[in-house]
Amino acid sequence: MIEVKLIKEKNNFKSVLITGHAGYADSGYDLVCASVSSLAMGLSNYLLEVEKISIDDLNFHAIENEEASLFSINIDDPSIYNRPGVQSGFKFFEISIFSLIQDYKDYLKLVYREV
Repeated sequence: MIEVKLIKEKNNFKSVLITGHAGYADSGYDLVCASVSSLAMGLSNYLLEVEKISIDDLNFHAIENEEASLFSINIDDPSIYNRPGVQSGFKFFEISIFSLIQDYKDYLKLVYREV
């Protein structure tokens, strides 16, 4: 199962952590995994290219192999993560993940954490 953890501070998104494998289909054919990966890369590209946040400020990490899968963005600076455009990007990601869960709840879950 893929776990998507959205982390907020004072009700604003600041981080996302994605772990696990969906197990919906064989590697290379897994629609759920491909969908989550596309959304995650879309969020990171939006934050980099549109919001002009540096890769260092994103604290971006991605690891993918047969044993582990991890994707994370962790924005520490409130002057960055509190920006309306950054919040819009995270909200789009959240809504998209929630939509996937409607059809694939056995393979994907969304967790929230407030820090």
